[in-house]
Amino acid sequence: MSFNTDQNNLIIIGHPNKKSFCYNGIFKTIYDTLLENNENVEVIDLYRDDFTRENIVLINNYKDKLSSANQIYLISPVWWFRCVPLVEMFFDEVFTPEFAFKFIPVVGLYGYPKPLLAKKTIRTYLTHGAPALPVMTIFLNSVKLRLVMGVYSFVFGWKLSIWFKTKQFFSVPFIANEKRKKFLRAVKKDVIRDLKRVNKKLDKRSNFENSNLERKLKYLILHLNSNIGKLNYTLIKKEINEFKENNNLENEKTLDRVNDSQLFNLFLSIDSDIDEIESLKKQALIKKNNILMHKNIKREVNRKRNRFVSKLKNLNFKDYLTDKKPIVSDKFE
Repeated sequence: MSFNTDQNNLIIIGHPNKKSFCYNGIFKTIYDTLLENNENVEVIDLYRDDFTRENIVLINNYKDKLSSANQIYLISPVWWFRCVPLVEMFFDEVFTPEFAFKFIPVVGLYGYPKPLLAKKTIRTYLTHGAPALPVMTIFLNSVKLRLVMGVYSFVFGWKLSIWFKTKQFFSVPFIANEKRKKFLRAVKKDVIRDLKRVNKKLDKRSNFENSNLERKLKYLILHLNSNIGKLNYTLIKKEINEFKENNNLENEKTLDRVNDSQLFNLFLSIDSDIDEIESLKKQALIKKNNILMHKNIKREVNRKRNRFVSKLKNLNFKDYLTDKKPIVSDKFE
């Protein structure tokens, strides 16, 4: 299976040790899964980059990567019931007001944060040395609660899905290797699920575009048929030119649904027929004093006009659609 959704994926990894489960396990699983599926991947490696509060160039680069990302993955161990220092500093220096959020005043000193990265999707993996029971009970799941409610709600908005996409792996240094592998299988499933979600959106959009194009083509041919009775050549040409201008027939997805060569041949033949008929009509006017030639030209005009009318009356918009399925659907069956 290969996805290639054309979305931009950003992985933010915060761990100083490349041999850690965070780096060598979770990060590599996400990175490899995305590459296997021909996805665009950018990485922010906080402990390998020269990330300091003074490095404004790097911070702006991080902001650019965030701006262009559609899907974000953040990975961090939990130290002292918070993310590692560089991840916390990332929140401070990158998720800044007017870039990641802004406050909307309501009344007096009261206001609310408006998220500016709300269109992005984030999935988070936190690893604990502690077991789940004390973290979830005695400490009230404070790490996840603070991260989702205190950081993500400001930046990405109030979304229930963010809570479920913030996962915690417990007792990581003390569990069996098979358990860690199970965690990584869950991570891979999450990434595949994300890609399928994006694909489903693309598929719906593609189906809408295809049905919209079919509707426009059907509308065009119905108009050509309706104008035949009056033989309004000017209006027929206008309808065709508007259709060509308003529908990008060189677009890959459009070409996948429309038989472009057949459609262009139709347009060319209609233009050619109209030009030929109008040219003959002009000749008839010029030769009106020559009765024999005038009659012959008029006869030829009628013959070509009848053939032209018959051609347009027999048009069926389905003849100009391909039998292919939409490109997006083909890739993921």
